[in-house]
Amino acid sequence: MNTIKTLLLLGFAIIVIARRTHESRSLSRRQYGNTENQLVNGSCAAITIIYARGTLDPGNLGESVGPPFFDALVDIVGESNLVIQGVPYPAQIWGFAHGGSPVGSQNMADLVALAASQCPYTKIVMSGYSQGGQLIHNAADKLNASLTDDINSVVIFGDPYNGTAVGNVSADKVLTICHSGDDVCRHQGDITPAHLNYSGNAAEAANFVAEKADLNGTDSDTRDWKAWGQWISELFTIIKNQL
Repeated sequence: MNTIKTLLLLGFAIIVIARRTHESRSLSRRQYGNTENQLVNGSCAAITIIYARGTLDPGNLGESVGPPFFDALVDIVGESNLVIQGVPYPAQIWGFAHGGSPVGSQNMADLVALAASQCPYTKIVMSGYSQGGQLIHNAADKLNASLTDDINSVVIFGDPYNGTAVGNVSADKVLTICHSGDDVCRHQGDITPAHLNYSGNAAEAANFVAEKADLNGTDSDTRDWKAWGQWISELFTIIKNQL
């Protein structure tokens, strides 16, 4: 009888803990909002992403492209390995029409310099969407040779300067994601539906950054082992309390 009771409790405990684990992972994927200032607040980590949002997007990160990308990267490298910094700039239509906000372009270059000086061992990632892509190109042109070498990877979604080099950053460090039918990527001003759904490329971008930073799966494996250890500990606690 005790054996049957133990097995029933074991099954119940597995269901409870599995549901709790699923809820925890779902919450972790929603952790990034439209504003992050981790770098300017003094944080350092293995990877620092300096991200420029698109035109009219809220906060300093936007909502449709940046946060899903960061959440996907957290799933690979772990939150402790990631610092996110949005680029402050007006993100108005006039900026896009004139090749990208000059203020935003300078701010992005300054943030790269800050990351390099404040966190000398971090892997710096420049990323952005739409007008944010213009800022990346403009900022890269402002970097000296040393700072250019510090760039570990570049990811641009819906790049208005598609096909143009990113300053002197090596081409193998650059991932440009442009959808078929996206007129912005064809150097035209029309905003088509193809320009508005880059959240679907979050995993592709995250895998590229993790691979360039040589962190692809490492921290994720460590977190999985820790999760299993905690899972087993909780399981035995539930059974012990019910017997």
